[in-house]
Amino acid sequence: MKFDSKTSKTLPNSDALIVPIVEGQKTLKGWAKELDQLFSGQISQVIKSEVNTGKKGQSTTLYGGKGTSIKTCVLLGLGDKKTITPDDIRNAAGTLARSIKVTKVGSLGWLLDEATTTISSKSELGQLLSEGMGMGAYTFDRYLSKATKPTLKTVTLWTSNTADQKALSEGCRVGTIVADSVNTARDLTNTPANDLMPRHFVDHVKKLGAKSKLIKIEIIDEAKAKKMGMHAFLGVGLGSVEKSYMAVIRYNGGKKGEKPVALVGKGITFDTGGVSIKPSKGMGEMKGDMGGAAAVFGAMEGLIKLKPKKNIIAVMPFAENMCSGTAQRPGDVVTAMNGTTIEITNTDAEGRLVLADALCYTAKQNPSHILDAATLTGAVVIALGDKASGIMGNDDKLIAKLKALEPKTGERLWQLPLYDDYLDYMKSDVADILNASEGRMGGTITAAKFLEQFVSDIPWVHFDIAATGRMGSTSGYTLKGMSGSGVRTFIAHVLSEAN
Repeated sequence: MKFDSKTSKTLPNSDALIVPIVEGQKTLKGWAKELDQLFSGQISQVIKSEVNTGKKGQSTTLYGGKGTSIKTCVLLGLGDKKTITPDDIRNAAGTLARSIKVTKVGSLGWLLDEATTTISSKSELGQLLSEGMGMGAYTFDRYLSKATKPTLKTVTLWTSNTADQKALSEGCRVGTIVADSVNTARDLTNTPANDLMPRHFVDHVKKLGAKSKLIKIEIIDEAKAKKMGMHAFLGVGLGSVEKSYMAVIRYNGGKKGEKPVALVGKGITFDTGGVSIKPSKGMGEMKGDMGGAAAVFGAMEGLIKLKPKKNIIAVMPFAENMCSGTAQRPGDVVTAMNGTTIEITNTDAEGRLVLADALCYTAKQNPSHILDAATLTGAVVIALGDKASGIMGNDDKLIAKLKALEPKTGERLWQLPLYDDYLDYMKSDVADILNASEGRMGGTITAAKFLEQFVSDIPWVHFDIAATGRMGSTSGYTLKGMSGSGVRTFIAHVLSEAN
């Protein structure tokens, strides 16, 4: 879909027009009133009879009669005018995108002059609508022999105010890039593991590197990783015939010598649990255990297009955690890049091992701060469900900045503590630290506390997206399946740092 904004003094002409309404709305003005006349009073009748009361996500489709070039009109409820949030707008757009896919509409227009919302910034409004529709229209049909091709080609945000048009267009540009970035992460996490092994993900990174002169790619193979002392990372992939890699993307958009923002993502392309093997039920979902790396990759894809004046380093460790005669065993001891020795108690706690060396490496690049994302613990699913990602870190000011982005991104974050007492759960008799506590207490927190041992004194925040990385149902722009969790927050954060 192509999104843009245009100005018109007369009622725009599209295959379908969207009329946003709010709860309690009884009258129509401007274009909506003109469209009502064209549709023989159907719109006002629906409002007066309360067939559509303007509640969130409520929609009513009306059809034009003979002689009307506009075939369809959709009344879209946004909710209570006093409490409408940015995510309400994004969700309404996502709902519309999914419903419009089953029609033969080729062009769609939003009558924004009638959009009585609390979104005062036209740029933000354009971004929310294009983000919501772009994410809501997503499908993963690569493996369907008879995939349905969408008919909707263009979406236009119409305004009669020339001064608003430029801001709306810029919002559309940004929103389209963000939605495409989320959908890239969704594509990666939805791809079966036989088609997305570590080497395949590395190919994606290399192709991204060829698209911009502002970025440089470094691929650390097993031989180089061994020389660098990355034995925590290398141990995870011992059971697989597929080689492990650590991919590094450097974006140089800021001043020379400026410390980069660092993004790190767990890239386990498939996780059997290793010797500590998982139950077979639901194991197929472990194709998405590289959701953290997918979020980082998707965010970098978008940021390269948005060109912020900021330096960024992205680090993604890729490995398969398989079970074989060469696999890592419980009881083994490995040494991370910073010299910390780790006793392996559970080979299914592999994500923190690849991240340990990735974080060590990243800290040595002298970033201003580090954000990492990982589908790390089942415990966070129990604690928070799929409504929020767990975040923990060593810098409360940085966490506060990230949480402040929630209204803009729609990605909820919930902070959990990182008291030093949690280290007591990971004491080892034979090494510096256990890779996982064998008890059930504080599973998400102890995992983050483990990661903290490898960031030196760099400000750092960890995102546990194990629950939000996959959605169990469809609503608004959120679709059942892999979600691309973290992409919007990473992009929004880097852009805020660049301003």
